Amino acid sequence: MKKSILKNAAKVFRRYGFSLPSLKWRFMVPDNISSIREKLYRKSFRGNKIKGFLFFMLAVGPFPRTNNFKDDIQFLVSNFTLDETQNEAIDEYIKSLKSAYRKKLFDVTYSDRNKLTLKIKDREIVAQRMTYVFPALIEKEPEILTTERYHKCHEKSHMLIYRLEGKNKAIATGTIATVTKDCKFLHSWIEEEESDGSVWCYDFTNNIAMKKEDFYWLYDVKLYERISMMQLEEDDKKLMYLHKNMKFLPKRNIMNDQYFSKLWFSHHDEALKKIDKSLKIVEKKKQTLEK
Repeated sequence: MKKSILKNAAKVFRRYGFSLPSLKWRFMVPDNISSIREKLYRKSFRGNKIKGFLFFMLAVGPFPRTNNFKDDIQFLVSNFTLDETQNEAIDEYIKSLKSAYRKKLFDVTYSDRNKLTLKIKDREIVAQRMTYVFPALIEKEPEILTTERYHKCHEKSHMLIYRLEGKNKAIATGTIATVTKDCKFLHSWIEEEESDGSVWCYDFTNNIAMKKEDFYWLYDVKLYERISMMQLEEDDKKLMYLHKNMKFLPKRNIMNDQYFSKLWFSHHDEALKKIDKSLKIVEKKKQTLEK
């Protein structure tokens, strides 16, 4: 009974803009303010550095962005990996997080500007920029440090997996949480097993390199599919063959279907059925031409 009363009271506090973390009143940012901040946040990466810094400070504000601890940490990591010119603003945001979540967030280390270490109770999360782990990406894929990198996770994961030297690697696809509550979307990233048995996640869209357990915790990952490098190479051979023989396929086919990559990475078995069906069409038409 007491628990239900406390839960209802907490809902009322959240609805009207207040919360009680660490027994201390704190301002809760309303949804409309959050959307304004989002626009300012996007503007911060255009124009000169001074304007960019001011827009960024207005975007993150003096308070944590949401009333949810994990969302605020995710927002911090997203800003850390987006642009290396926002170091001072990120320092300010870290201070606000520390004051708001004294019991949850024990320490944040952001010294070398390429590695963000979060000590949360008994968990230590290390987030690194992919551009720090793979410096060549800055020259080859300059969009990785801007908002232009978004909405390309399937395409870029497919491309980048061939650049990684390790053998035990795969493209993983599932749903991940955004910094907005109750919102998840389909996403792809690369997972690679190191010689010591640890698995690292490399995510182009977020410019992030993290250990698998930390990545899954931070983004509330629900895994749908994991395609190994060996399987991917087999699939690519089939798709290359179909690409060369597109003239035998109908006008609407998997090669010009903009949603096929999503199906391929998220529901691999279903995608294989479509690939095999297309291969049969090509072979059948070739045979009729030979006759």
